[in-house]
Amino acid sequence: MSACCSDHFSTVYSQISLTTRQQQILALIRNNPAISRTEMVQKLKINESAIQKHLGSLKKKEV
Repeated sequence: MSACCSDHFSTVYSQISLTTRQQQILALIRNNPAISRTEMVQKLKINESAIQKHLGSLKKKEV
């Protein structure tokens, strides 16, 4: 991602209230847009239902 896009991404998402876990999930997705829920579970060491809950929250926030 170019510096321009990265700066824009940071600015947009700094204006939205995200939990630490939601920020971690977004970072994983940003680094690997094709990441699976299973990979997120392994990296964050939380269960898949928690991942799904956070993804749902991010969708509601239109992130």
